[in-house]
Amino acid sequence: MATEHTAFLYPFLHPQADSGDDRDSSPRAGADRAGHDRHDGGQEDGDHQGSGQREDDRDAGGRDARGRDADGRGASSREADSERDDGRDADGRDADGRDADGRDASSREADSWRDDGRNTGGRHAGGPGDALGALLAELAGSARAKARESVRLQRTTLRECAESIAATAAEMARRFARGGRMYTFGNGGSATDAATLAELFSRPPHGRPLPAWSLAADQAVVTALGNDVGFERVFARQLIAHAGPDDIAVALSTSGGSANLLAGLAEAGRRGALTVGFAGYDGGRFAADGVVDRCFVVRSQSVHRIQESHALLGHHLWAATQQRMTDHPAAYPTYPAYPRYPTYPTYPTYPTAGERTR
Repeated sequence: MATEHTAFLYPFLHPQADSGDDRDSSPRAGADRAGHDRHDGGQEDGDHQGSGQREDDRDAGGRDARGRDADGRGASSREADSERDDGRDADGRDADGRDADGRDASSREADSWRDDGRNTGGRHAGGPGDALGALLAELAGSARAKARESVRLQRTTLRECAESIAATAAEMARRFARGGRMYTFGNGGSATDAATLAELFSRPPHGRPLPAWSLAADQAVVTALGNDVGFERVFARQLIAHAGPDDIAVALSTSGGSANLLAGLAEAGRRGALTVGFAGYDGGRFAADGVVDRCFVVRSQSVHRIQESHALLGHHLWAATQQRMTDHPAAYPTYPAYPRYPTYPTYPTYPTAGERTR
């Protein structure tokens, strides 16, 4: 008994048999140990399961430390696979950069600006990128407005000049059928339009080639006359040399008041040629002085819009003339559209030094 009491008070003096379990052997202690063992066993099972998840070093999404999934695919591979499913990328855009609504990048940028002057990022239209976007939008709007104005002006001009184009084309066809030629001339951009008109008549995309020349095409002649007799006579002097009663003189001018064009038209008229003028604004002196037989006026204050309409009028005049040439099926020009240079004979072959010694 004393021994048991001493063992109870001083257990280190009476070590128990080495059974690997130094826990209390009382019934209550046994019950407590059983509950504790059940708790520890469950915790150990949970720890065992958790350690099982961490054995392959993957996160809750199944990705390893390098971001690869169970199939070994990285983020870029997964994104590429997602694009291949419906042909769209991770942002929902197709191969052309259009979203589900069919909008491209510029349309999305335009839609992103709100009424308060901020974009979807909440930024004011004041940064460098915003200033460039505003400039591009302004330029695009200006180009669209100019295109609409050009189309409107061309349609209006064609309606106003329709009868004059038909009458002029009929007269030009009669003169071409009698062997007449057409001479075109202008200054600056109008000189280019005059050369284009002559090219259209002489080398048309279809139909009959008709003889036509631009008086500003020969640089040697233009500069020589400008230097010797003055620039106001560069076209008049050429028409003195070439124009006849069956010919046609066509002058193009945005103002309708260039002195060298007026001098050329007057000289052509004195020789019986048909005179045709293309002008802008209110027609200028072409319309007021009566120096032209036919005058096509583009009523605009813009040089660019005037020249655009001049090109269209010239094309319609050529088409109408080609149509009226069918009234003269037996009439063909007796000379080509452009002068042909003579073919020189082949020079004889001289003997070589070796042949001369034989």
